[in-house]
Amino acid sequence: MILDGPPGPWEAEFVSSWKRKIHDEVSAGTFGMVILGASGGLDSAVCTALSVTAGVRVLAVQMIDRRLRGEHYNPKLYKDLGAELKSIDITNEIIEREKPLHLPPYWVTVGGMVALVRMAPKSILWALMGRLKGSHNGTWLHRHYERLLMAHRVRRAILETLAADLGAAIVNCANRTERELGYFVEQGVDDIRFGHWAPLADLYKFQVRRLARFLNLPGFLLEQSPSPGFGGVRDEDFLGPYELVDRVLLALNNGWTNEAVLGALTHEVRRMGRASLRRFRPFVRKAYVEHLRRLRTLSREKEAQPGGRGFQDRALTEIPP
Repeated sequence: MILDGPPGPWEAEFVSSWKRKIHDEVSAGTFGMVILGASGGLDSAVCTALSVTAGVRVLAVQMIDRRLRGEHYNPKLYKDLGAELKSIDITNEIIEREKPLHLPPYWVTVGGMVALVRMAPKSILWALMGRLKGSHNGTWLHRHYERLLMAHRVRRAILETLAADLGAAIVNCANRTERELGYFVEQGVDDIRFGHWAPLADLYKFQVRRLARFLNLPGFLLEQSPSPGFGGVRDEDFLGPYELVDRVLLALNNGWTNEAVLGALTHEVRRMGRASLRRFRPFVRKAYVEHLRRLRTLSREKEAQPGGRGFQDRALTEIPP
């Protein structure tokens, strides 16, 4: 199950298709330009490059909470790609929206989350994540969780306002890996129901990485560890390494049992060599596969509810060469 490799024909076809779609709709006057949230990460950079390639005006909007530490916004990147960049300080608006939650200072929430991620056994962290994603019952824990999600919802509201004022099409930068696991903020800027176009919604993270190479994006983006934008934590803390996440999802979508997936993971990690063993070993266990299956099931149940888009299971039977 080789997920990495040199670019192949599908990348060129993908870029050509989206280039034509974006260019034609903007040229026809349906929209005046393209607008997107610029997080500083790989997905938004790829979406920016795709939009710029279409030869239309692109506005990348960075909406920053000054209280966060450890995030990489990379503002110069978007200008180098040919987009206009707008930076907005959203700190005060988030603070106002947080007041009804009646919580202690912000550092308590973030510090508690970071401590939990660093110190709790992974099985406890995974169980807690499934509980938080599965229900919203108003407990103190859920209120802290809602605080962490607040910035993403503020960003969505700002993008909607700007798009309406500018006559712009909103590009949603969520990828398929996030969508299948429900790893996005509902009613937030990466909620798949938001925006006009979502170019990456059917691409797993490994395919987004390959697309980034095809588009000649800077190498540091591929080395940068993806973040949920909470400050001080990374996607890997909650999902595990994407190199393993995508393998598990591909296997589950093809009907594999947990035991079969675990066997394949064990084989793949051994094949990767000793340099990768230390990083991947904590995830080569049945509880990890069960964690991802649980998130995937919760996500599908929510997509099937009224208002969901209804996830279309287009499982890859082959990895593009």
